[in-house]
Amino acid sequence: MTHEELEKEVTELKAHATADLAFLRCAIFTLSTAQLRGTIQVMDTLAEELAVKLLYRQNVTDTANHAFEDRKNFWLDALQAEVAARDAIGRS
Repeated sequence: MTHEELEKEVTELKAHATADLAFLRCAIFTLSTAQLRGTIQVMDTLAEELAVKLLYRQNVTDTANHAFEDRKNFWLDALQAEVAARDAIGRS
């Protein structure tokens, strides 16, 4: 694979990831506040279980584990901030 082909593939992967993230964010943030609270609990539990499994896999690097933890924290923080903002304005 040439350098140009590799760059094109990476660009396409980034575009897909960005689109997927936008779709996911839109889908999640249209939930009711009660549903968001449930989503936080489910995501926290599932992400913790996955984090433990990743730690025990020999082919997963520390960098990948840290990246996973960072993304998990990003999403949980974003969800909690959304719930807090809704609570502050009395939106359910």
